[in-house]
Amino acid sequence: MTSKRSRQAASPGRERRSWKLGPWLLPGAVVLVALAVRLVCVFQLSAIPEVQDLVQDSRPYCEMAHLVLNGQLDDPVLGLMNPLYSYFLALVFSLLGESGLAVGAVQAVLDTLTVVLLWRLGRALFSPRT
Repeated sequence: MTSKRSRQAASPGRERRSWKLGPWLLPGAVVLVALAVRLVCVFQLSAIPEVQDLVQDSRPYCEMAHLVLNGQLDDPVLGLMNPLYSYFLALVFSLLGESGLAVGAVQAVLDTLTVVLLWRLGRALFSPRT
């Protein structure tokens, strides 16, 4: 019988390739699960009629996004609430159409990027053995 050491010595390239894949496998799986959970929530929420109607907080942002799309950038209403979100909505509306599902899907993808950023921050602050 060959020992584990002799098998590793016989194929050093094979071990090296699997090691390179290993560090990315777990974080990649975590990111994919995070994205899947977020997208499932978005699709389930989009099926609820009460959520499809614009509710208290989202209605003003959609109205401000329409101001941006119509070129009314000097309207004082744009400064009343968080203005960057209105521009974000205007961008999503112009690219994907005015759909709560589209906005939710884009936000789910962007939110999943926070998982990647948090992983990178953890790797920078702590050793891989921690």
